[in-house]
Amino acid sequence: MKKKIAKVFSFLFILSFTVCTSGKSTIYYLNDDAGLFKSNERQIINNKLSTIEKQTSLQFVVWTVESTKDKTLEEYSLEIAQTLEVGQKGINNGILMLIVFGSRKIRIEVGYGIEWILSDKKSQKIIQEIVPYFKKKDYFRGLIKGIDLIDQQISKYDWQINTINLIESLCLNGKFKDKIVCFYYANKTGKNRYKYPLPTDDQFDKDFKIDLVIDNDNIAVLYYTKYMGDFVNEIVTAKKVKIHSRVLNTSPLELQLLGVLKD
Repeated sequence: MKKKIAKVFSFLFILSFTVCTSGKSTIYYLNDDAGLFKSNERQIINNKLSTIEKQTSLQFVVWTVESTKDKTLEEYSLEIAQTLEVGQKGINNGILMLIVFGSRKIRIEVGYGIEWILSDKKSQKIIQEIVPYFKKKDYFRGLIKGIDLIDQQISKYDWQINTINLIESLCLNGKFKDKIVCFYYANKTGKNRYKYPLPTDDQFDKDFKIDLVIDNDNIAVLYYTKYMGDFVNEIVTAKKVKIHSRVLNTSPLELQLLGVLKD
């Protein structure tokens, strides 16, 4: 029984990472250190991932290794993501799929700006679709299946960044619904009550929100996930921050937090 389990790919889907791009695209989207793919297959995969970035601005990197050596799976994958600076600055839209051949594990990590679309549960389902191919040693078709499933999720959205003034948001009239907006915000009081997420919390919670004061009569509701506690702390304590978010509704104004940059 133990030998049989050792030969079967398990799956993991863990948290999110926050990394920024330096303005350069990743030339090699696939790093196949484990040697799972033929030369022509690597070319097809690279072309597919390159097309995703051109069409969406998202950077999607696949990394295969024999082992993570003396590091945990989480440590190893985060190190790769941060070294490559996967994702676009501000909106954190990077994706990393790590395949560890020796321990038969797959891990998908996504930037904070992606997790609203590619949640932990959706990542789990995608990996479950990949695993049957990997059990048959059909690594190419398995990876292509996973890439296509992820592409189906992210390609539904507009990833262009629209810079606005928060006051102007009162007059958006639906123009930017479902789009990404970027604006500066200053919490004049330096205080704001919010629920700091705990490890036991679900990824999404209706109480994960803060009010952004626009003027004396208007506020915007900013929603966040359980992994964004540090972002929210910056928003409510910094004198001025640059907020990237996706517009859910314009009346009232409701936003999904993607990322924060200090001024």
